[in-house]
Amino acid sequence: MSTLPCPPERWAVFSPLIDALQALPATERAGFVESCTELDLRPALRRVLAALAQQEDSFLSHPGAGLGAPLQPGDTLGPYALLRPLGQGGMAEVWLARRADGAFERELALKLPHPELCSPAALQRFVRERDLLARLEHPHIARFYDAGVASDGRPYLALEYVDGQPLTLHCIGLSPRDKVRLLLQACDAVAHAHGLFIAHRDLKPANVLVTPAGQVRLLDFGIATLLATEGGPETTQLRAGTPRYAAPEQRLGLPCSAATDVHALGLLLCELINEQPPLPGPAAPAPLRPPGPAARRGLQDLQAIAARCLAEDPAQRYASAALLGAELRAWLDGRPTLARPIGPWRQLARLLRRHWLATALSLGLLLSLLLGGSLALRQAREAERQARRAELAQQELMSVFLGADPRRADRKPASERTLKELLDGRLQALLKQPTQDAEVLEPWLRKVSNLYAYMGEPVQAAQIEARRIQLMAARGPADPAVLDARLALVWALQGQGDWRAAQAQITELARWLDPPTTSSLQRAELDLARHDQLGAPEAPGGDLKAQRLHWLARARQGYQAHAPGDAGHGAVLMHLGQGALVDGHAAQALELADEALQRAPGPAPQEARLLALRARAHQALGHNEEALQDQLRAAELMRGSIGWSNPGAWDVLAQVLASLCRTDPARALAWNAQVDRLARQRHPTRAALLDQALQRNCPAP
Repeated sequence: MSTLPCPPERWAVFSPLIDALQALPATERAGFVESCTELDLRPALRRVLAALAQQEDSFLSHPGAGLGAPLQPGDTLGPYALLRPLGQGGMAEVWLARRADGAFERELALKLPHPELCSPAALQRFVRERDLLARLEHPHIARFYDAGVASDGRPYLALEYVDGQPLTLHCIGLSPRDKVRLLLQACDAVAHAHGLFIAHRDLKPANVLVTPAGQVRLLDFGIATLLATEGGPETTQLRAGTPRYAAPEQRLGLPCSAATDVHALGLLLCELINEQPPLPGPAAPAPLRPPGPAARRGLQDLQAIAARCLAEDPAQRYASAALLGAELRAWLDGRPTLARPIGPWRQLARLLRRHWLATALSLGLLLSLLLGGSLALRQAREAERQARRAELAQQELMSVFLGADPRRADRKPASERTLKELLDGRLQALLKQPTQDAEVLEPWLRKVSNLYAYMGEPVQAAQIEARRIQLMAARGPADPAVLDARLALVWALQGQGDWRAAQAQITELARWLDPPTTSSLQRAELDLARHDQLGAPEAPGGDLKAQRLHWLARARQGYQAHAPGDAGHGAVLMHLGQGALVDGHAAQALELADEALQRAPGPAPQEARLLALRARAHQALGHNEEALQDQLRAAELMRGSIGWSNPGAWDVLAQVLASLCRTDPARALAWNAQVDRLARQRHPTRAALLDQALQRNCPAP
């Protein structure tokens, strides 16, 4: 059956009409359809309009009617009971809430838009925050739990409730070193978002809380944006932040980047040391004010770091929060920083000041100087390596983002480019980097390989891992980093169906990881790879089920001993749960899925598959409502991470569509229509999963 609401040859005309229809208020959509000049497309537009009207739990399907009544403690929104208000901002209010149905006892923060702002444009911002939060999993970012629409049409986001103080308030009275350590946690969280090409754009003390345990939590991604899509129409619509902490490009309405967040982190650094907020408007913040001469010497590097963060030109700042974090760690360790490079004699003087007592008491002054000079030289070389690494990272980030520049004639519009296309544009250049830069290049390649693996692109991941192994050849075959690259190469080769090459890598890994006395995380990963290898068409004969259980049991034991929270542990539990379900042990499958989701959910695509497994177990036990909730959550995780047009999401989406066909067929058809047609043509076998789910379960239109 056709998955398009119109003839395929008319899709190029029909697709822009759908976009225009969704952008209109609900009251104007019918008139738009009836005034359409493409007469042959009016029936198809009417069907889409009817499907949109039935999506009652979609954020954009509710223009805000009936939201005028103020909320009170004890009111319920969806499955949540309101306890007390926590605060409000320009776009939304936040309430402390708890599940009203008793599903769990955890208190959470419920974010709700102001009733007078519930326009389609404002609700689009809520959709944006929901999709971005679904992609972010980090210990220093407040976790996203749920999203939905209450019975009165009010949308909400359910987030982790953070019982803490603003960063600047918590830091009053702390030493500069303790303040920098806390700011480093915020840098790590922002760097994680930058790694997913997400900029926060509203970093300020109120959005950086510190718990009583001293752990930082980053809040409020309400105006965050995807770096890879900057420069489109949304740039001016969502540029607003807190003026006091806004970067120059934000105040001017120019495109934002990772450097925008670096500017805000620099302002936070100044405020933490000065213990006063930055001046309003474009005025520069006050210089760092140390309390005395000794501290002044210690804070000169911090002053230089802050100055680089606050550069007027974004290109002169640190390219990402990760590079800023590396500078702050260098300051904590007493090492030279890129912001304030020093010569070898000053390095030596700094070293001697740090060890003044040993120097004064030592009779071997000459020996001390020689040793100190040697250490200073090593520090200088390390600083040079760090500088080269930072320069490469900045060059590659700028090259990737220049690929998204809408002003370049050879580039597609920003809305049509994907993260994969941006990375593909730099891949060959990265692979051809000279071997003498191996120490600088290898960590960057590892990150790019992880991105390709996350997107389900094993061919590119395999190319990168093979290059990593070449670059690290001098380290020897037993080096942990080389073994790590071989393990990643195994899964990439399995993902592209090159089972013979994957087996060759497994054999090589077994030489170093299989001695009976060894037990390590890498040994557990090798056992998991051996289990996956049994899926090869030319897998050895015998009792495959027994072999699978053997390798999974060994892998589970290794993960439990060395890394119980590792994503591989979640994958092992998922395989065991799938086997239990096939054998008719639904209760056991449910327990394994729950354990995996609690201990090691992994990245968003894996968490979605675990939710889909739990949904199948619920269905087998007759828990249909719980199954549907897990399926919807799995679908949203896939859409917010790799996207529904990625073939890696279609197994989960097919399961969700099959269930929706029985409860909400119009919604199932509308979701299926969102899958990119070109992706279907490139992967017809996998796309058949979606068509079969509809044909077997949805009534013919």
